[in-house]
Amino acid sequence: MDFFIDTANIESIKELYKLSIFKGITTTPTFFYKQGICDYVNEIKKISNHIDGEIHIEALGKTVDEIVNNAKYNRSIGNNIVSKIPVSKEGIQAVKILKKNNIRTNVHLIFSLNQAILAAQAGADYICPLIGKVNDISYNAFGLLKDIVKTINNYKFDTKIMASSIRSPEDVTRSLKLGVDAITIPPKIISMMFDHPLTDINVEAFTKDIQLSRKINSIMKTADDLPLVKEDSTLHETLIKMTEKKIGIGIVIDSKNILRGIITDGDIRRIIINSKEYMNKKVTEVMNKNPITVNCEIFASTALEIMEKHRITTLVVVNNSNIPIGYLGIHDIFER
Repeated sequence: MDFFIDTANIESIKELYKLSIFKGITTTPTFFYKQGICDYVNEIKKISNHIDGEIHIEALGKTVDEIVNNAKYNRSIGNNIVSKIPVSKEGIQAVKILKKNNIRTNVHLIFSLNQAILAAQAGADYICPLIGKVNDISYNAFGLLKDIVKTINNYKFDTKIMASSIRSPEDVTRSLKLGVDAITIPPKIISMMFDHPLTDINVEAFTKDIQLSRKINSIMKTADDLPLVKEDSTLHETLIKMTEKKIGIGIVIDSKNILRGIITDGDIRRIIINSKEYMNKKVTEVMNKNPITVNCEIFASTALEIMEKHRITTLVVVNNSNIPIGYLGIHDIFER
């Protein structure tokens, strides 16, 4: 079973073809028109530079000779070109001739079992029932597709059934269940095929579990990122240090770098809200002298439990000598 990309948008083709799951692309004159592309031949050559699979393009004509000549011209663009021919008396005759010349064809605009069988009998490499457009006329598209698959298989025609005019991921699913050989799918629907709410929920759960199973020494702020403040610093100096580090906490240390306490921007605001004179107060007069500290070897899940227990969002990480070596905020734990 083969997947094709139903578009002429080169950026979508380049992006999706990286997945290495598509056999090629299918196009229509409408695709080129909507993108304002007049020189479709040059555009097809550009697309060929990015894919090594089949490219299905139109071979229109009012007469058998016109259709045949257009298909031959398409083939001159590259050996990977398959000519799309609308089903008609002229189209069927053209397919028969092109088959003898080893030029591959895709008979499309199939809306009935009779049309499908006529195209297969003529030797079309692909027949292309338009699922969405059949549904548009309130006809049972998948009932038709089921009949086409069954009949083609019963008589062992050497042609591939390509479901097209796909409007939803469900169209893809139902086509696959019926046993088609190929499906051509618009980029938007391809993107939707990757999505499922249960997948998103479980990925989020796995991500959270991975984050919580890390040791905090791999996520904590260290070295130059630490907002270390000497114990003889004023509140003004402390606020400057915290602002430089872009962190709402100061870790207060003595001359031997031993932890003395912590101070938050909230502590400072509460002190200076009534008078700027308090900015000259020493940090030791305001700080929390018994901050919650942790060892760097604990897991993030344990750190989160400590934060929840004490209703705090930050932890100071110290070594065995009570010297600050890190700082952990709740956002560090869940940082993507």
